[in-house]
Amino acid sequence: MANITPFRFTVFSDSHDSDGIGETVDIFLDNVAGSVIGDPGDFIIETGDYNDASIYNCPQGIRDRIDEHFGSDYRWIPVLGNHDIHRDNA
Repeated sequence: MANITPFRFTVFSDSHDSDGIGETVDIFLDNVAGSVIGDPGDFIIETGDYNDASIYNCPQGIRDRIDEHFGSDYRWIPVLGNHDIHRDNA
């Protein structure tokens, strides 16, 4: 029988903000890092909406925030959202 190693992960979405200051990302990561949600697991999947209206919401800005909270070797899997694909932000 194969050895099966369990793993856990966190998913979050809609990292864009109407105010453009990155508040959504900060609140989420602060809550995870502050143990409101708990251990983020082995990796984070983020399902997009990297609204480029804010430096905090561009992919590099989010990576920088993750690095601050969990370290630069923490795995992050970004996935495009509808605001990233549709240029009219539908």
